[in-house]
Amino acid sequence: MHHLSNAVRDLRSKLQPQDERVLRGVAQETTVDKINKLLSEIYEKDRADVHSYLHQDPDYTLTHEDQWTDSDVVRNITALALTRTNTICHTALLPSQARYDGIVTETLNHTKDVNNFYRGIQKILFILDDSDIYQNTLGTKDNPHPIVLLWEDPRNDSCEEIVNVDFKDIFFVKADVGWVTTLVPNLSEISIYGFDNVTKDNLIQPKRGIILICTKQCPMGRCPNDAIQLPSDFKQTHSNGTQTGYLSIEINGRPVTGSQRPTNNGCHALEHSNTGDLLWGAGDENGQYSILMNITTEQDQPTKHLHISSFIIL
Repeated sequence: MHHLSNAVRDLRSKLQPQDERVLRGVAQETTVDKINKLLSEIYEKDRADVHSYLHQDPDYTLTHEDQWTDSDVVRNITALALTRTNTICHTALLPSQARYDGIVTETLNHTKDVNNFYRGIQKILFILDDSDIYQNTLGTKDNPHPIVLLWEDPRNDSCEEIVNVDFKDIFFVKADVGWVTTLVPNLSEISIYGFDNVTKDNLIQPKRGIILICTKQCPMGRCPNDAIQLPSDFKQTHSNGTQTGYLSIEINGRPVTGSQRPTNNGCHALEHSNTGDLLWGAGDENGQYSILMNITTEQDQPTKHLHISSFIIL
């Protein structure tokens, strides 16, 4: 018995506090245990809610109007289309789990650490020197430059933990660098989310290829002079041969001819014909959309840039 007591005493001296509780048979939960348990319950309830919603008759689950506003009628983009399709939101905005996990930037963060993820390039540093991105060459349709992810809001990097998570990061399209591109959804988004548009026994609508570009929201609606405005700044050739505008966009090789705005939140649905058609189809053979952009300015025109918060595919 004496040797047993010494052995128990020696074991306890080597145990962590949580092990000591188990040894004593005391079923106590730490604060972290309780938080993790509650988080798991919330995740499970959320998954159940989503499953229930997607599998119910839309007539019983959603009341929606065919037009969002009196002035902007975009009948292909109803509330039902937004909520019952496999929508992809490729966003630069924070907070975003897809940003933290490196899905948007294809820099997968397996640690899922919100203090350690790819944040992009600081805008002021990029403006001072962009040679690493553009290599002092103009991007072409066959060899375009990447659209870059920039941040400019002040970060307090002196803190060990992030305390402010709300940042308006942007995908930045710079003028006069030639063609730039992005691919939506990217391979990480396809791999992790999957894009089976219609699954057996559910009512999810198939993807129709409605493509929205959401521009950065300006404080009080007052955007800087160098910000591209849609749809007025699309490059257009008029009947007399003159050209106006700055921005050209192609989707999988097809030119964008204009845009419609379903809401007042800065998102613009891209058109591909003079009749205002918004349906781009299901993408290429991988279900992806190659988005090419080019901003050109003449000597007598001010320099313009495009600040994008999100690409959305319906």
